[in-house]
Amino acid sequence: MKVAVLTLRLHSNYGGILQAYALMTVLKRLGHEPYLVFNQNFKERNLFSRSSLYMRNILKKVLLGQKGLEVFRERRFRREYEVVCRQTVPFVLKYISPRTDTVCTPVDWEMLQDKYHFDAYIVGSDQVWRTSYTQDMPLFFFSFLKDDSVKRLSYAASFGTDEWSFTREQTARCASLVKKFAAVSVREKSAVDLCKNYLDVKAEWVLDPTLLLSKEDYLRLVSSKSGDGDSPSRLLVYLLDKSEEKERVVSHWERKTGLRRFYVNNPHTESGTHDLNERIAPPVEKWLEGFASARFVVTDSFHACVFSILFHIPFCVIGNPERGMARFHSLLSLFSLENRLVTPADGQAIDSLDFPAIDWDRVDLELGRLRQQSIDFLNTNLTKA
Repeated sequence: MKVAVLTLRLHSNYGGILQAYALMTVLKRLGHEPYLVFNQNFKERNLFSRSSLYMRNILKKVLLGQKGLEVFRERRFRREYEVVCRQTVPFVLKYISPRTDTVCTPVDWEMLQDKYHFDAYIVGSDQVWRTSYTQDMPLFFFSFLKDDSVKRLSYAASFGTDEWSFTREQTARCASLVKKFAAVSVREKSAVDLCKNYLDVKAEWVLDPTLLLSKEDYLRLVSSKSGDGDSPSRLLVYLLDKSEEKERVVSHWERKTGLRRFYVNNPHTESGTHDLNERIAPPVEKWLEGFASARFVVTDSFHACVFSILFHIPFCVIGNPERGMARFHSLLSLFSLENRLVTPADGQAIDSLDFPAIDWDRVDLELGRLRQQSIDFLNTNLTKA
């Protein structure tokens, strides 16, 4: 079956890249032919198209009073993107989207089905249904599809929060569109209720795609399977947003474990205050190698939690309310690891932090059950008439 996978734009976000890789890999193993139809590449605009875009931005800024609007944002973003993602794009092109002729951008949606004749469409995973991440929400409910007979479903789609943030118009439009889905699945437990209460549709709770693959699957992607794993000084730190509280948590675990910290990301990647060449994100393979050699992980990232679990690494995850807490609660509750989540910003004591050992046999047993259940969701709903 020829399957189109619609996800968020891939850039320097390791979790976003690896969830797309994992879903594409699983679909291939199930015997399908997946295509990524929305990724990090940009369609070159002609002079007329660029001029029209800039004129619209100027009118919004002047006539509508959107003073904070950056008129040439797309041009700046494109220039920055090409530099910052210089070392992450090769992974995408090699493992996820090598067929560059199938890469599509928003202006292509109207012709997508006519050109490629996909048998099915999947939206997901990651926070594809989060309003702050998506300018055209109906698009992520396949508003561009005119043929109602084309199969569509969501896999581990995430709202990113347990609060409903759609406008009244978005809710009505998306509720109508989602009724055309063959099946709906979401990444967070709270999203099951959101779908029921606001979209009037039944959703199934499934695993993030990255959890559908094994540690060995990811180790095949790295140049060194062991890294510095025999060294006692490997405390992996992966923080998306730095703060004094998070620094105190890292320092606490350094003292408690006797390990020395190392970083798997460039702390300046998302910063606009540093020179572009200082913001280049390291390769995806290097990010994975970090987990292969780590003895303990401190992070505020959902997907760093996922890979700590996959690689059997004790970890401490720091709550990141601005990026969404529902996904942390949902993931950790699957394996009874909620005590690994700390929230120092709420006054939680840091100096006394301590966790019991993780029963990895029990975690693997539950993961195996949930993995099969999630793969069955894909297999069943793609193959049934």
